[in-house]
Amino acid sequence: MKETFGQTLRRLRGTRSLRTVAQLAHCSKSYVGDLESGQRKPTEDIAAPLDMALNTGGELLAFTTGHRKRSSTFEARLRDALPAKISEWPHP
Repeated sequence: MKETFGQTLRRLRGTRSLRTVAQLAHCSKSYVGDLESGQRKPTEDIAAPLDMALNTGGELLAFTTGHRKRSSTFEARLRDALPAKISEWPHP
């Protein structure tokens, strides 16, 4: 069975706390928890910052765009999905 967005997010979060990931993605820890539990449906607006925060290469964004494999234009799609102020974040 394929992983859900929430299961993938939980796996990628690893040992990092909900609070830490939420701070990096500029959202609340309850929002991240709701995404992991499936109580909230992911959108590009949250998947992209979570991908950036977790340095996943777009694995979460792929759930919202319908693309399961990274293509040569992935980076452009990721940049387009991010609000301008988030795209200016420095990468850790």
